[in-house]
Amino acid sequence: MEYVGAYLSIVLLRADTGAAYENGVRYMRTVALFCPLCFAGNAFAGHFSGCGQVSIPLIGAITHITLRVILSWLLISMLGLYAVAIATGARWALVNLLWAAVYL
Repeated sequence: MEYVGAYLSIVLLRADTGAAYENGVRYMRTVALFCPLCFAGNAFAGHFSGCGQVSIPLIGAITHITLRVILSWLLISMLGLYAVAIATGARWALVNLLWAAVYL
């Protein structure tokens, strides 16, 4: 599983070396760590939508998109593409905390 990021980078970039390749692999490996949070967030959103509480997933979506944009903008000059991966994970964590609090 750890090489999926490398394989996808090779396929998408048609190269297996260079800065773009290294950034792509680092991005995909980092985002892969946060995938369970993405799954949990989708489960929460599906639960709330199925219960007729569509506004809760809407608020979560607006929150996590806003957070991703702000964190990416703040961190991009220091971390490059890696900042977007960190922002993606942070937004999934935040929205899961929000939805878990609402659920409980």
